[in-house]
Amino acid sequence: MQTTKLTMLSAMTGAAMSVPASAASDALTIYQNPDPSQAKPSARYSVEARQGANAWQTVPAYDLFGPQEPYNHDITAQPHIAYFDSTGDVQLRVKVNGVTVSNYVVRPKSKDVVSTRSDDQITLTMTDFKRQICLEVNDQPKQALVLFSNPPETNMPNTNDSNVLDIGPGYTQLRTKLGLDGYVKSFHEKSNYTVYVAGGAILDGAFVFDNRSNITLRGHGVLASRHVENAGPALFRNGTSNSRVENLR
Repeated sequence: MQTTKLTMLSAMTGAAMSVPASAASDALTIYQNPDPSQAKPSARYSVEARQGANAWQTVPAYDLFGPQEPYNHDITAQPHIAYFDSTGDVQLRVKVNGVTVSNYVVRPKSKDVVSTRSDDQITLTMTDFKRQICLEVNDQPKQALVLFSNPPETNMPNTNDSNVLDIGPGYTQLRTKLGLDGYVKSFHEKSNYTVYVAGGAILDGAFVFDNRSNITLRGHGVLASRHVENAGPALFRNGTSNSRVENLR
């Protein structure tokens, strides 16, 4: 599992340097695809990112939903996603593959994201450290690219705590993690419990908050729920108090 980190300054030098305050905090963390055979790379979009004059770095883009069944093809979106952690401005370069780009829109429009297009390549800038934006091409919102960025994670839970389910980097099927047989892939959490999906983790499964309290589902990973039985939701809450979902993609 590789993680690419770019920083404007290295704290390891030990040298005093006079730089703008903003430069010292700029950072970009890109999580590599842990298992392309399971976490399907996007064929439609290629994404790169950089900060300042640094070299462009590939950001894995995913097609986690795959082709839809005929009965729901016309009503179900099939978005592609790419994500990273960052502080400071981030430039993104998106290549749209296999189609000619005639038009595009960056949503939400209220964010006023600055963007330009050259042929089938779209360049845009995230101007703060926490932003989720959506790129729609050729009036096809169901095939949009959703871009996620969060500030670097802090205050991670104690993964040795018996009340914490730790999903580390890599591709994980929830039923395998829990040692379950058959096709059961949803997890009915107990109260006073935390599920932590770390950055670089892609979790295939679903969660049920049913008459529970003090439940937290958090982390900088991805909750894919690709094979949830009966096409159920990735998260179901019923009669639950004080439950939180934080930063997951």
